[in-house]
Amino acid sequence: DVYKRQVSTQSTWGQTYILISHKIKMSHDIDLFKLFRVDGRKPNEVRNIECKFGVCPEYDGSSYFKQGLTEILCLVSGPRENRNRETLLNINFVSLVMAGIDRTRKMKSDRDKQEFAENLRITFEDIIIQENYQRSQIDVTLILIQSDGGSRAAAVNALYLALLDAGVAMKDFLVGCTFGVLNGEAMLDLTNNEEREATVDGVVAILLKNSNIALLDLKGSKTTRADFERLTNLAISGCQRIYQIIRERVIDLSVRNLITSR
Repeated sequence: DVYKRQVSTQSTWGQTYILISHKIKMSHDIDLFKLFRVDGRKPNEVRNIECKFGVCPEYDGSSYFKQGLTEILCLVSGPRENRNRETLLNINFVSLVMAGIDRTRKMKSDRDKQEFAENLRITFEDIIIQENYQRSQIDVTLILIQSDGGSRAAAVNALYLALLDAGVAMKDFLVGCTFGVLNGEAMLDLTNNEEREATVDGVVAILLKNSNIALLDLKGSKTTRADFERLTNLAISGCQRIYQIIRERVIDLSVRNLITSR
């Protein structure tokens, strides 16, 4: 009753707005906090993406991928002849000193990167048309310039663009997206702070033709089958959204390069 009298007696628009907003906060306080994250995104939203390829002409292929504040540079040398190769892809994943990783976490972070690099090798060798490169080797360097979460998905996307720039023949488009559970809420494209607090933290990469999962790297507490399916479906939708953004950027960049070359 007091609340209603206050609203009716305040005549100016500004004062009335403040009282109404207080009423909304009182009745929907929890829902409002769940709707938006610290950076203003909804749980199913991804950060702004910037991508380029051919950024280092001295390499056979190169790309730059930025998602939010996370930045990755990918450099590809090859394909080159190597009759004694053990694997087609040789992937090295490194961080710059200024990448924003605490010293106490650096050793574990470096170990995790090399493990993920091996997962990347297996995944990408499966989509590369290997008949074309039976006696060849491709050297890849992924450089994490700045880290603010989602570096594994950014590495997937940067590597695909760099291989594309190098003219490597592949069966399908591969795109990655991170996902996780924070305070019981499933969400996409986690930041560093969100990854630290998440009970589940993972990355998925899918093939675009049939949305089949080509790579899944999951960390955290155990999940039920229903929750796992819900998370992977959310991640797949995130991959499809990221693909559309990358596709638009690549087409736009290709058109610009074509115009400037004339």
